Amino acid sequence: MRHRILITVSTVVVFLLAAFVSFVWLTRVRYVYVKVANDGAENGIYEYAKKTLDENFEGKSFVFVDKNEIETVLRKNPYVEIVSLKKVFPDKIEVELSERKECFSVYDGDKYYFLDNKYHLLRIGAERGGETVTEISLTEVDLDMSSAALGQTVGNKGQNLFTYMTSIYDGLTYAPTIINGIEIDGRRERIYFYTRTGVTMSFRFWTYNSADRIATARIICDSVKEVEEKYNSCSEYQKKNGFILSLRKDSGEGLEDKATVYWDGTEN
Repeated sequence: MRHRILITVSTVVVFLLAAFVSFVWLTRVRYVYVKVANDGAENGIYEYAKKTLDENFEGKSFVFVDKNEIETVLRKNPYVEIVSLKKVFPDKIEVELSERKECFSVYDGDKYYFLDNKYHLLRIGAERGGETVTEISLTEVDLDMSSAALGQTVGNKGQNLFTYMTSIYDGLTYAPTIINGIEIDGRRERIYFYTRTGVTMSFRFWTYNSADRIATARIICDSVKEVEEKYNSCSEYQKKNGFILSLRKDSGEGLEDKATVYWDGTEN
């Protein structure tokens, strides 16, 4: 009796083991499909992704391939933006990517830090970028660029002039066509957006009372549409000269609850 039970149990174990091995073999990753949403296919993104996925996951059991692991491997290239990622049972991985483009170069000391339009750090170089790259210069700004990691977002922690700059830039409807340079002046607590026509947009964040700074920052950042409207309504002369100022005035009874926006021939 015991012998029969032992044989039965052994048979079941062998059957289950064989079934598991067969399942693992049948569900090995055999197909890796990569699609690039923009012209990254011409710049090596497709080749990088296909080679990386093939080397790391082809032949592995579909069950044990983790999507987070796939993302981690792909994101070792800071230019890769993952649009979608799917595991298709039983043996396929489908990935759609786009290429991050260099939009900004942050000059800090003797290096240029190149960022995309979402402020991911793409590379570090010794020379400024091309005509399509907007240069950002920093003066006494509390932002340690040297500690930034490739592929990570720069300056998105806490309230600081760099995050205010990104908020304003993102709020401009046609920023890439209007703006050709940005200066963040930490000493005077001002952000300058230099336009291609000549006039400078000047956003002032300084307040006498430090307790008012967060509210002032919100008000000044929220004035971006008004500044843009002022720019659009400027005369040809004004668009080529002077400043469009955004600041929070003191009415004598306290700071006003909205920004004052106006054009002036000089900045005081």
